[in-house]
Amino acid sequence: GLISPVKRGALMTWILVTYFMLAVLGGYAGVRYHVNITRSKEGWRLLAMRISLFLGGIVIAILTLLNIVLGAAKSTQGIPFLPMFFLFLLWVLLSIPLCFVGGYFASKRDPCDYPVRTNQIPREIVNKPTSIVAHPLFIVFLAGLLPFGVMYVDLYFIFSAMFEHLYYYAFGFLFGMVAITAIVCIEMSIVSTYMILCIEDYRWWWRSFYAGGSVALYFALYGLSYLIFDSGLVGGLSRFVFLCYLSIMSTIVYVSMGSLSFCVAYLFVRKIYAAIKAD
Repeated sequence: GLISPVKRGALMTWILVTYFMLAVLGGYAGVRYHVNITRSKEGWRLLAMRISLFLGGIVIAILTLLNIVLGAAKSTQGIPFLPMFFLFLLWVLLSIPLCFVGGYFASKRDPCDYPVRTNQIPREIVNKPTSIVAHPLFIVFLAGLLPFGVMYVDLYFIFSAMFEHLYYYAFGFLFGMVAITAIVCIEMSIVSTYMILCIEDYRWWWRSFYAGGSVALYFALYGLSYLIFDSGLVGGLSRFVFLCYLSIMSTIVYVSMGSLSFCVAYLFVRKIYAAIKAD
């Protein structure tokens, strides 16, 4: 199968191709939320361009910097030119056009109808929380603890397999851990959004994204603690390689969990306001 050690790189190839093909869903979802929230279809092309360039651009920029540094140090740990060039072509010729295709179909749909009427002038927030426990930022960063607690069990083995040349076979456990982490992230997104609304603060949208994305903060802190205390890496070059890959993984966790948290919070807010019928 894909996880067989005989087929080296088969799983990574499947993951990359799947990610590039799903760019059409990313473009559709991003433009669809843009149309629903702004009630306008203007600027969807620029938004689709930003969606297609954001995560892929960060990853390729970090890998390019890593290859330049390793090439200057005459190290053989860098990614060969042909696979790197092929990855760039897949991003430019497949992922970006598919993102625009998804955005095009989303721009053809009218904005959805909200269950209540919203005011054009934002309401002033009078009852601001005085306790740090009730502060929205505290709620946001606290929401990332439980999802990180789920993935914490497997992180040590993942880092050991990546940087200590150990074999990793527990892919079924890994996929299960990702699924449970996503479920916990959904639950914490709903709870944190509800708590923010309970203190009469309507600015839930970015805070819901940060609530899920805060998992990446704890992920990065754990990666740094592993680098300092458990990795056994010696030399600035090895630590630089570790930090580059840690940055890529933290960015992916931040974007994926933050997007999932926002989508769930968006549906949750529509559901509760449809139930209470409040203007």
